[in-house]
Amino acid sequence: MLSFVEAEMYLRSLREGIAKVQEDSTASEKYLLASNAFSQIQDHIPKLAAHQVLSRYVEKLIALLAHSLIEDPANELEEKRQLCESICLHLMMKGDVTTLSMDSFGSHVLQSALQCGTIFEHQGFSLSTPLQYFAAAVEDGCLFQMLHHPSGSHVLRSLIKAIACALDADAFQSSRKWRFARLERWADLFCLDLGGSLSTTQSSITVCVVLKMCQSRPGSNVSRLCNSVSEYCVTHCTESKAVSYAAQECLQLCSNEEFNRVFNILVATRAQELSEHAFGNYVVQSVICHRYFQQSHLERLLNSIDMGKLLLSSSASVVWRMCESAVTLGTCQALFVKKLMAALRISNYTVNDSKKKRAKEKKRKAKEELRSDGAASADAADDRGAQPVEETQSGDESGAHSFKGHLWLALTSCTRPEKNHIHLRAAGASILLHMLKFERKLIVNLLSDFKYFLRIAKSHGRIVDLATDRHYSRVLQLMLDRRQGLMTEKQVRRLFKYLKPHLFDIAMDINGAFVLSDLFQASPLQLRRALLTGLAPHSKEIIDRNKKFASIICLDAFCKSESAWTKHQTVAESVRTLFKDIINPGS
Repeated sequence: MLSFVEAEMYLRSLREGIAKVQEDSTASEKYLLASNAFSQIQDHIPKLAAHQVLSRYVEKLIALLAHSLIEDPANELEEKRQLCESICLHLMMKGDVTTLSMDSFGSHVLQSALQCGTIFEHQGFSLSTPLQYFAAAVEDGCLFQMLHHPSGSHVLRSLIKAIACALDADAFQSSRKWRFARLERWADLFCLDLGGSLSTTQSSITVCVVLKMCQSRPGSNVSRLCNSVSEYCVTHCTESKAVSYAAQECLQLCSNEEFNRVFNILVATRAQELSEHAFGNYVVQSVICHRYFQQSHLERLLNSIDMGKLLLSSSASVVWRMCESAVTLGTCQALFVKKLMAALRISNYTVNDSKKKRAKEKKRKAKEELRSDGAASADAADDRGAQPVEETQSGDESGAHSFKGHLWLALTSCTRPEKNHIHLRAAGASILLHMLKFERKLIVNLLSDFKYFLRIAKSHGRIVDLATDRHYSRVLQLMLDRRQGLMTEKQVRRLFKYLKPHLFDIAMDINGAFVLSDLFQASPLQLRRALLTGLAPHSKEIIDRNKKFASIICLDAFCKSESAWTKHQTVAESVRTLFKDIINPGS
């Protein structure tokens, strides 16, 4: 048997061998290396696990054993199981688990061993003995110390998942009663003092993990605990980041009935307060993204929250989350537009409902025919006067901020539009990315205002910023997406005209390259040729910078033979022209 010094030297000598086997080797070779190594160092595993350098080698050997089982679950099963059990016994029963759990290096080795053991248990092998010993040692000596410890909390979560026989974030997998009883007891202990158990981020994560592992167990008491934790956390979510996190996680465990109760009593009644708070706004976002979030919930939030107080704050995400939900649920879109325009102080935003316009026009003409003088009747005048803002004619541009381009300027800046200033705020891009998917009649004014916004951006020298911005490049991509049908061919040509002087600068930017690739896909043959002609002199730099982009726009093929490229593109163009009304409606 090797001494510790000899085991240390032996493990260091395996450095290159471990790296080589990790890169390219069979499952049998991985198991063989792990088996040979642990046979030499097994008596010193606990001490090596706490070593600053060698602990990493122990971790890698455990990972090799796990991968050997995953890659080849048919051969040498018993030998692999015995090796895994030996590692767990030496670490958890012969080592000081309390010390190892609190050690920054030993904790990583313990986590690797627990995860490896769980993989074996999924293959039908039981490692109950070392797990029971580990769990008992933790509960008797350091449960709450580990709960709050930076390293110990990670080990505790791995232990909880190992007891539940769960990989990643799966629900409880094991049918053994002692396992569930242990975790249910821990959940009860944690919930006795929620203020203390949720006082740190690590402890909050751990409490949520144990609740999640046990929540779906039939006949368990954990569902009641989840409800009480959710109620406590939502009530106190503005006190700390840790409690806010716990509220978000526990809300995902709620039943439909409990979610509605929490929403109606604890969220909707203080929606504005929570939305404006640095921690509370994350809870509101979690509520909006919840699987049980419905039309009535969204409508109530839209009527309760003043968007104007959120748009320029760190809570702006609440606004675009509601916008996203309006798209997902397919409802409350008109109400969202109304509230957003009120927040931006735009009083003249209109909705072009062609069906209603035609009906009103038909009614008006019928009444005019009844009057010999041809004057509009009083009733018709009353009808037009009573027409709500959302259904007035789209050409109306009255109002304090009705200059051309004001809608996009307001949305990009998330405040009242300023004719001489362009602010590209990330929140505005997030709102636009979802709002542009609303019903067409709700965004017709927004689409028609886009060309004026481009002119303003060009005149202020911001067109390159717009195309290369991490957020607004995605907005341009959405506008150019032919499946969305947001831009006509004429509008595509106009955008190309504005981008043409800056093609190389845009192409060399990762975000700009995405915009140009979508512009290429949306363009007719003539524009594609013009785009490639503008990029051809810089083809080498562009290909070196972004091969994928160059491949999408066929830059290399164009530079090699323009005639061959034209012949290939002409075939695609003929098909595109044939289905033009489908691909590019409204052009």
